[in-house]
Amino acid sequence: MPYFSVCIPLYNKANFITETLISVLDQDFSDFEIVICDDGSTDDSAEKVEQFHDDRIKLIQQENMGAAIARNQAIKTSSGEYVAFLDADDIWQKHHLKDLYQLIIDHPQAKLFSTNYKIELPNGKERLPFFTGKIRTGIVDDYFLASLSDPVMTCFNTAVHHSVFNEIGYFDPVYRTGQDVDFAIRANLTFRLAYQEEPSVIYHQETENNLAKSKLNKDRLNYIRAYDAHAEVNESLSRYLTINRFALIMKSKQADDGIWKEAQKGLKPGHLDLKQRLLVRLNGYQLKLLKRLQHRLIKSGFYFSPFKS
Repeated sequence: MPYFSVCIPLYNKANFITETLISVLDQDFSDFEIVICDDGSTDDSAEKVEQFHDDRIKLIQQENMGAAIARNQAIKTSSGEYVAFLDADDIWQKHHLKDLYQLIIDHPQAKLFSTNYKIELPNGKERLPFFTGKIRTGIVDDYFLASLSDPVMTCFNTAVHHSVFNEIGYFDPVYRTGQDVDFAIRANLTFRLAYQEEPSVIYHQETENNLAKSKLNKDRLNYIRAYDAHAEVNESLSRYLTINRFALIMKSKQADDGIWKEAQKGLKPGHLDLKQRLLVRLNGYQLKLLKRLQHRLIKSGFYFSPFKS
């Protein structure tokens, strides 16, 4: 039985999967298998995988059923004690699995393990995520407060003990986007998370078929609403859901889909900073203008975000 099962959902990422797999096979820690579920790709993604001749790689193929089902199928096929998440367009540095292994050894009370990461911007430069408060290597005291700007736990920097799925379930296929947010909420309501502050992953923010850029705002509203009852007795989760509602309102107004009107009903302005309270009052046209300005600033080397205080 391998120590880690690296589980990768794959859909039309032929331009990235080769580099992603090389980054896994080049790890300093070698006790792992790679389970890839090709979710009905229409490009040559599967052929790119088949070019690798390594017994540790298992390729599953299915009709297009969505990222959650593909990730779940990979997890259910895996045999490792720990499942390490990875998307088909992100890159692990050589020490990533070794770092996760050390976290597991150092923090036996945890079931969730995440490392810091670098975000590749559209201008080719990189930035570190913004975590609320200065979290350090060790147990994260409050996941929801730490993740108000960028998430500490993602589907490219995290490993979980296999037993986690027996207790809280898998990624929910009801949500066509945001399954990772939904899973992280469930996981952190139940288990402890250990974190390492040294980055070991490069996240490619701007790639094709990236669900984070999709306009599935109804799904985003539904997974936020699913935890409103929990938020009544969990102040940190309440602040976290407010930030997610704020982000949804920004997306929805720009998409002009009307979902923002429903999202705004549960918004708690007291959990937003002044900049966010001003932005949430703007209309879609004004937000689009600011979005274009943000992209120009990023290309010029200045990073502006409504989530960064």
